[in-house]
Amino acid sequence: IRGRTAATGLGVFYCTREELNDKNLCARLGITQGVAGKTVVVQGFGNVGSYAAQFCYRAGMKIIAIVERDGALYNPDGINIDAAFSYWAQHKSFKGFPGGELRTDSLKMLELPCDVLIPAAMEGQ
Repeated sequence: IRGRTAATGLGVFYCTREELNDKNLCARLGITQGVAGKTVVVQGFGNVGSYAAQFCYRAGMKIIAIVERDGALYNPDGINIDAAFSYWAQHKSFKGFPGGELRTDSLKMLELPCDVLIPAAMEGQ
């Protein structure tokens, strides 16, 4: 079915976008309304996480970390998700990816200050 692969990740993006457009919620959280420039940490770069990251990135959000079980890709200036997506598809790892620092402290990376945390890891990780 056309679009099925990206559907859940797109749903995650839609929910995130709607929450960030909620004036009252953003006021309570002390953040500005809208997706532009919001920092994101994604846990898991499988089907859901990779597509959620791609949709967030294309909407103007800044993905600062992608956390996987064997390490995390980190770039405080933002990761080019299209390049990361292509690299991951070819290597199934971020080792050697030039667009960020590979970190071994995956769990610590989940504690990074960010506007949005997307928990998209597989069950049991």
